[in-house]
Amino acid sequence: MISTMILAAAASVMVFDCDVEPVKSSYREDEKAILRTVNLNPARGYAWKFEITLTAEKGGSLDAEIVWPSDPLSMAGKFPVLATGKQAYAFTTYAAGPCLLTETSCMSIVNLVARPNGSARISLLPTAMGGDFSKDTREPFHAYADGTCSIRKPKK
Repeated sequence: MISTMILAAAASVMVFDCDVEPVKSSYREDEKAILRTVNLNPARGYAWKFEITLTAEKGGSLDAEIVWPSDPLSMAGKFPVLATGKQAYAFTTYAAGPCLLTETSCMSIVNLVARPNGSARISLLPTAMGGDFSKDTREPFHAYADGTCSIRKPKK
């Protein structure tokens, strides 16, 4: 059972071992939303598995630390968290790059919701753009990656 006291206890921790599908993009065609997997260089061997550690700091703030060895979305680091509901968390990651889906700085929104069965659902919304850079044209596009996480207590 997942402790509901994480926000109350100083330095309490929950660890999420996450596995997400590769990034997909969506675009509109008339009144339909079309989804497709973003074609990434397979030679880079991106692994879509990572770890998130939530820590309740003294004073009541909550932080998330992402450890992602391949880090294709440049999300690794420590970021402040907003509790959005009972065992539901959201935060924004940001990095100077290099970036997979933008030219310079990177940013993603993480939405993480725990379930009573010891798992969680996760949704990543990275900032993304495409276009013909040789013609100096750029357009934003909607990108996301969904997945699941198992929840465990940290190793002491």
